[in-house]
Amino acid sequence: MLGVADTISNELEKPYREYEIGTLGTDRYPSEHHQPFFEDAYGVLALSIIYDTTHIDRYLDSSKNWADHMIAYQQNMHPAGAYYMNYYRKPGQSHGDWYVADANSIALGVLAVGKRTQDPKYLDSVLAYQQMIQRFVALDGGVSDGFWGNHMAEWWASTTTYGSLQLALYDYTANPVYLQGAAKALNWINKTGINNFASPNVKQDGPAIMFYTGWFLAVARLAGLPVDTTIVCQWLLENQKSLNPRSKMNYFNETYMAGMPAVQFLLGQEDHADSELVYVASLLPSGRLDAATWSFITWTAASQAAQIVYGSEMPAKSPSPF
Repeated sequence: MLGVADTISNELEKPYREYEIGTLGTDRYPSEHHQPFFEDAYGVLALSIIYDTTHIDRYLDSSKNWADHMIAYQQNMHPAGAYYMNYYRKPGQSHGDWYVADANSIALGVLAVGKRTQDPKYLDSVLAYQQMIQRFVALDGGVSDGFWGNHMAEWWASTTTYGSLQLALYDYTANPVYLQGAAKALNWINKTGINNFASPNVKQDGPAIMFYTGWFLAVARLAGLPVDTTIVCQWLLENQKSLNPRSKMNYFNETYMAGMPAVQFLLGQEDHADSELVYVASLLPSGRLDAATWSFITWTAASQAAQIVYGSEMPAKSPSPF
């Protein structure tokens, strides 16, 4: 566990550089951090939990370093309150693609740091983002993905990550308006149906869909919302190699597979989660760190952190895992 945490801390403490789409990421600039910030966020979530357990200051300090960068970039983003993703629309620009789904994940990481430090600047940052994001939330609870070419329709990824953020804000503030926001997002998911998701659909990108949707459904369940996880659980049974050795899933092409144990821990499926996490840990890369292995490490860290929180006994009430 600490080896993964140290890898993430080392990376987040480097000088920051824009991520170059389609490159090998860290391997190209080994002395600079230039990964997508939405992936970093899950490493930050994990470091926050590991800090709670170990009280090693470095894990919180490197998380604060990352969150402070997010806030600094946010000051110059258009629309006001948006988070920079480390690709496409940059601070100061008023054009170019910008994705709600990715930015919701960044907000989750910033909020995790605020929860540990109790410094109001982190919550203020997330609330500024929350105010801005409402322009993309439809009356039926679906969320569009921001400025994504000409695609203005509501979308599963932005809706599920938005719902997860609402539950994290509810956990932090106890304000029921955020629970209501999550319930509306859940209604959209239920109305649309996971098997009816588009751009892409389950057959085209099952790991990403099951990770983000499964995470949201799991924390919604913990918050007491009515949730049906049948499709997610069946997909995991058919595709995880620890559950189905015949699965043809390539975990390094589909790095979200490393995050599936987190979903299972949150769902209370500790036995399946434990066996899958053992398998994932056996695949952990060593040596050269590139974009694919960074993704794999951050999702693995999220799974290990979920094991710390939920691996033994499910809490009576905890809307947010982090």
